[in-house]
Amino acid sequence: MKPHQHSDVIVQWEQIYISGVKSIIDHKAAVLGVNLNPQTIICDFEAGLTSLIQGYFPNTRVHGCYFHLSKAVHRKVGELELNRNRRKNIRMLLATVFLPVPQVDTGVSLLEAGSTGPLAALFQYFWQEWMSDERPPHWNVRDVSLRTNSHLEGLHNRLNRKADKSHNGFYELLELLIAEQGVMDTLIQQVLSGNVTVGDLRRVNKVYAQKQR
Repeated sequence: MKPHQHSDVIVQWEQIYISGVKSIIDHKAAVLGVNLNPQTIICDFEAGLTSLIQGYFPNTRVHGCYFHLSKAVHRKVGELELNRNRRKNIRMLLATVFLPVPQVDTGVSLLEAGSTGPLAALFQYFWQEWMSDERPPHWNVRDVSLRTNSHLEGLHNRLNRKADKSHNGFYELLELLIAEQGVMDTLIQQVLSGNVTVGDLRRVNKVYAQKQR
């Protein structure tokens, strides 16, 4: 198979995949009576996932998760074995996510000025990996209140621990979600009452969770 034929096949499969996912989501939304038209979606920095979201929600703004950007940069810091006295430089580099997008290029350039050795290598990595024309708007979180999807990953991890096995049936998953919703409803009522401490929240939630088993 020639390279251009291979690319055509990949594009066709992506279109089929997007069409299939769209059909499933449309059906579920119709059953639930929900109009899905999100203004913003936060996800990991995966090109396939981003293209899938944009294919289904063309008018939705896709943001990369700030936590995953930070994690990637710190992983590179570890590879380069940067000294601890460079922590301020690293924090300032990561803080460029809060600049207006048109000023990000200038901000990174100013921070890079005079850098040498491993620090210069870190900036070179950042330019190559994160500063192409289309990337800063994707990871920039200025004026964005929800900057990570870590809370969802936390929920997934919590549900996985409660499930206590790799594959759950539909009704088993439904029971877990109902129990989780009950815990959240309890939390909301406690907070609204204004008469509870952090210890009370933890204790009541533990009792509620035990009752749902």
